Formats: sequence, structure tokens, C-alpha cells
Amino acid sequence: MAVPYKRSPIAIVPCYGALGGTLYGIAQRASSIYDSGIEGNKKGSVRGLAANARGSLMLNKVLSSKFTLAYAGEDKIRLCDFSSSSSIGRSLRGYDFVFTGLGLTQREGKVTGNSYEKTPNDR
Repeated sequence: MAVPYKRSPIAIVPCYGALGGTLYGIAQRASSIYDSGIEGNKKGSVRGLAANARGSLMLNKVLSSKFTLAYAGEDKIRLCDFSSSSSIGRSLRGYDFVFTGLGLTQREGKVTGNSYEKTPNDR
């Protein structure tokens, strides 16, 4: 249970798209409120998981359009291989809460650097 004196870090999975970006923005704003129980604005307090580098760009598009002066730097996003449960578990280690926006259809995009496809031609 979150209480003001025991503040916890949280993760948003996945952090991009309309739902993930909105959840991330709300969590980022709530972390600055003392009574929320979310760890304050320090490195790793609100973390987003994405499958590739494009997730950071998509997250910041949502944040800039829906929240005033909101931005998620590269240190707030962690790349994760969503096809591997051990990779997801390793990325979420140390986080007390996880908000998910899964169950929605995600469109396939281009392969970017640091993504988990085997070759640039994988889709």
C-alpha cells in the first residue's frame, strides 16, 4: 500500500501510444504530489518500457500535445524485448507498481537501432 512516507517507483508498459503516453503523463504529474505515494521526480521514479527507440519519440509526441511542459528523457525509457518474459522481468526489477496499456493492437514499424529484431528486414 502506498503511503506518503513510503514512496514507490512505478513503470508504464508500454509507454508509447495514446493510452501509454497518457498514463505516463498522469503518473509523472502525480509523482510531484507528496500524498500520491509515487516516488518523486528523480531518475527512475516513473519509467516507461518500449520495444524500440521509436517509442521514446511517440511518447514525447503524446506528452507534448496533452500535458504542458511534459518531456520524458532517454533516461526515463528502458528498451525491452516484449517477446521474452525474462527480459520484461529484468526491466521491471525494483518497481513496485506496473500500469499496463496492453491488449490494444500495435502497428508494426520500421526496425530502429537498439531494437530486438534479428535483421533489418524482420517485420
